[in-house]
Amino acid sequence: MKFKKAAIRNFRLLRNVDITFSTDEKTHLTIIRAANDSGKTTTLTALQWGLYGDRALPNKGRDFRLAPLDWDRSKNSVVDIQVIIEFEHYKQIPLGAGKYEHETIVYRLIRSAVETLHSDIDYSRIPSTVSLFELTDQGDLPITKPEVILDDIMPAELREVFFTDGDRALSFIEAESSLSLKRKRVKGAIRSLLGLDIIESALDHAKAATRVINEKLARHSKDSNLATIATELSDKLKSLDRLNTAYTDCHDKSETNDGQLAEIEININNILVRGNEEDLKNERDKNIRLIQYLSQQREDLDVKKSDLLFKQSIAYGLTNNTVDIAMQKLNSLKSKGTIPSSTISVLQERMKTSSCFCGESIDEHTTEGLKRHNHLKDVIQNSQSADEKNKVLGELFYDMRSVDAARATFSDNWREEYLRLIKSGETLKSQTLTAEKTRRDIDLKLGKLKGTNHAELKSLKSTLKQAGRELDEKKGSLGHRIKLLERDLKDLEARREKAGKSEKLKNSKMSELDAARDIVSILEETLQNIQHEELDKVSEKMNQYFLEMICSDPEQGAIIRKAHLTRDYDILVYGPKGQKLNPDVDINGASRRALTLSFILALTTVSGYESPNVIDTPLGMTTDEVKRSILLKSIAYSNQLVLFLTRSEIYLCEDILDDAGVVQTMTNSAHFPEKLASKPPTEYAEVLVCSCNHRQYCSICSRIGDDKRKELSYRNEV
Repeated sequence: MKFKKAAIRNFRLLRNVDITFSTDEKTHLTIIRAANDSGKTTTLTALQWGLYGDRALPNKGRDFRLAPLDWDRSKNSVVDIQVIIEFEHYKQIPLGAGKYEHETIVYRLIRSAVETLHSDIDYSRIPSTVSLFELTDQGDLPITKPEVILDDIMPAELREVFFTDGDRALSFIEAESSLSLKRKRVKGAIRSLLGLDIIESALDHAKAATRVINEKLARHSKDSNLATIATELSDKLKSLDRLNTAYTDCHDKSETNDGQLAEIEININNILVRGNEEDLKNERDKNIRLIQYLSQQREDLDVKKSDLLFKQSIAYGLTNNTVDIAMQKLNSLKSKGTIPSSTISVLQERMKTSSCFCGESIDEHTTEGLKRHNHLKDVIQNSQSADEKNKVLGELFYDMRSVDAARATFSDNWREEYLRLIKSGETLKSQTLTAEKTRRDIDLKLGKLKGTNHAELKSLKSTLKQAGRELDEKKGSLGHRIKLLERDLKDLEARREKAGKSEKLKNSKMSELDAARDIVSILEETLQNIQHEELDKVSEKMNQYFLEMICSDPEQGAIIRKAHLTRDYDILVYGPKGQKLNPDVDINGASRRALTLSFILALTTVSGYESPNVIDTPLGMTTDEVKRSILLKSIAYSNQLVLFLTRSEIYLCEDILDDAGVVQTMTNSAHFPEKLASKPPTEYAEVLVCSCNHRQYCSICSRIGDDKRKELSYRNEV
């Protein structure tokens, strides 16, 4: 889908704003130039509210007023708020034989709400309503269930893919979010764009059909054994459904709990700002990141120590002296001829003949031969027990020789490695204790801030952490029970298969059951393959785009070697020699923005989903070279790119923006007279939109000093 135009009415600063978007395939870039505090973020929020309603607002709309803050209640206390978005969507129409025709449908969305202002600070709002129309040559055709169409075209899980606030362009990697919350965002975006929910829905239906057929088989089978197995299967499948439901519920509660913890961290930071303790806030943020980093390092160290214990070198090292002593004794026995011993077998073979080794007769039919024959029998009997022991020693000798040869090829440096890991662990533990003490000291200082609810937040944080631990324990228990039940089900499936074959049943229900199981198996395999293959493709593209974006940054180029998306939906960054980097500590703000943008663009590229990317201030905190690189790659890899840029972001990128399909300028009338050169044609604080591009200014957008800037020219509005 692509945006065509938008009209925003009475949404905070946006009293009467109209925006046009470029839909041209070659010049698909739209630029909205706006200074800070000129409506960029508000426009981003308004567009999201139009599509998704109150759930897209800060705090889901709670205590978030939509009406302009300087609204004149004396004239009208009721404010009509409206966002109209016109967009086009491509629809595939099957023609047969694997061929499709692409049809472009144009829609008009209208989101409306009414706020009643009871005082300057007190207001009430009626829940918003949404209408959707298909624009045709015959007129505007209303859509009866607009939410269904909108959710199909722009799912809520993809909101942070379509819309990115540059100041928070880290929603998939930011430290403020918990690991589970970041994974949930990444996983939700990937699943929605790749259509995995459709396959999962089909899989759920197939599993449900399997259960129904199995229940019928249990009731109607003439084979008592098969009926018993089917009944047991049916009961265990129901139990598995209950456990999976409980696990999903527990998992969702855990993620909600993690999200609340993240919000508390943000609220604590906000308290610090309100308490005018900026230095303390920065120290606390740095401390949080340090503790997270040290925790990860300790986990990695534990894995290395565990891996070391499974290496052969440590086994050879621990048994080295024992092996030497054993080999000395075995070699001594070998030199004496004790091992290997073949006395019994050799004598037994000789007794089958009529002569001894020395040539004398051992024939039983002669007097002398019989004496010698009986003597050999006595020797065999006396040697029987000793030879068994020598046989074991012989086997041990040859086994030990292979061990002795193998250990010579292994270095004996495991002690140094183990001691190094122990020392590193002690250092990390000491650093962690110091960091945690610092954190407690900071929290103590926070508790002394006057006029804040830090103590309440700290108590709530402790409660949520305890709840999180309990949920984790419950998830672990449920997961274990699910695994055991799945194992039992696998055994029952095998028993049912055997019972059906042994009785040579010609039962239609068995055939139906086999078919349903085959469908389930195919869908499960398809789902897994798509998840893994497409995930790898997204990871590969993300890495490509990311490295291309930051290649002009010498500082980061020397540190960052790879970005990777794991099968667990974690976005990771690696440095030289495969060292894992902490995005919040080891890479700068510009690279973090580039990483998020790379993930978003890679996801849309791999999915083939044509969608807009609306990004607010993506080029902040970047060097000129990196700024140009990010801009060029974002344009190259997007289907429709809408950028809200400040003049500092535009600087030295004018030549790139010359190819934009649409450029408009937003101006806040409240900036007169401190920043604006001309008096605005309005008495209110509101955003005004003009047609000036990135190289122009006019009487509406002219800022003080524009007339002296050589890169700008005055645009006549006639």
